[in-house]
Amino acid sequence: MLSGESDMGEHSAFRSDNRHWLSGVSRLALMSAAGLYLINASPALAQETVTSPPSGQEAAGLQTAIGNITAAVTVSKAQSADFGMDAVTDAVNGTVTPVSLPTHIGDLLNTNTAFTTTVDGVTRSSPDAPNVSYGPMQAGRLEVINGGQVTTTGDDASGFVMTGDGNASEVVIQTNSRITTSGDNSPAVDAGGRAGANATLIESGGAIRTTGDHSAALIGGTADNSVFLLETRDRPAIGSVIGTTGHFSPAVQFSAAAPTFSTATVNIQNAPNLGGAYGFSTAGNESPLFDILMGDQSSFSFIAENASFGTGGFCSPVFNFRQDDT
Repeated sequence: MLSGESDMGEHSAFRSDNRHWLSGVSRLALMSAAGLYLINASPALAQETVTSPPSGQEAAGLQTAIGNITAAVTVSKAQSADFGMDAVTDAVNGTVTPVSLPTHIGDLLNTNTAFTTTVDGVTRSSPDAPNVSYGPMQAGRLEVINGGQVTTTGDDASGFVMTGDGNASEVVIQTNSRITTSGDNSPAVDAGGRAGANATLIESGGAIRTTGDHSAALIGGTADNSVFLLETRDRPAIGSVIGTTGHFSPAVQFSAAAPTFSTATVNIQNAPNLGGAYGFSTAGNESPLFDILMGDQSSFSFIAENASFGTGGFCSPVFNFRQDDT
């Protein structure tokens, strides 16, 4: 339940049944159990919407969500293998086969299966607490679109976080939208956990960025039986698709605890170097761009087309791919 005070005047509207919308707005202050949030918007029709799955359907929705993400990873992994074989054939034959791998993320979770938050053209800011958070054994979806922004400014304040184990999440960032954090220990998207499934799509100028130390931009699973899918399409005109500037802050991390029976797929398209700015970047020390640790009976696929990668700190490789056999 949300409550709020508005200085928007008579042309604004706000409702306290977990939904509100903004029009002709400057600022709306919201109070919830998680703390104070500031929502800023300027265009008419900009809005934020929060919904829950039908009562009594949460457990079934979670299983459906995990199944949908797992199926998407399986299909994407097969397509990545075909893409790789085509690339080898082209190299041998001196030909180029135009291929554009499809996206699979966008509607893997919906209002019938997941708790959802949509940030459409507004800025949702949390000063000292995680901004959007869902618990264990839940399916959670965050959509940030049309220039929307999800930000945090304090330490220990993730932009989006799934706490505990056994959950499913889908994060969609489109049309010049952002998830950003500036504090330490504040990942932008933290979907880590055991026996969970995460799918993240960034396209049409969307971006995930952090500036604090120990603040990865995107964390997938951090224990066994995890499923992870990252798809990016196009890059913003300024800055990286995924970027960090703090120390000990990988761009993409999966996973610190050597997941067993886990699978992950990364598919990147059209993130070239623009004016010296890499499509994916880290600047701090000990901040690998892709920090991937896999365990027994696990698999990882990586495809990048027309993409650029760069790091600026000490002990910060672009690719830190490892397998833990312990």
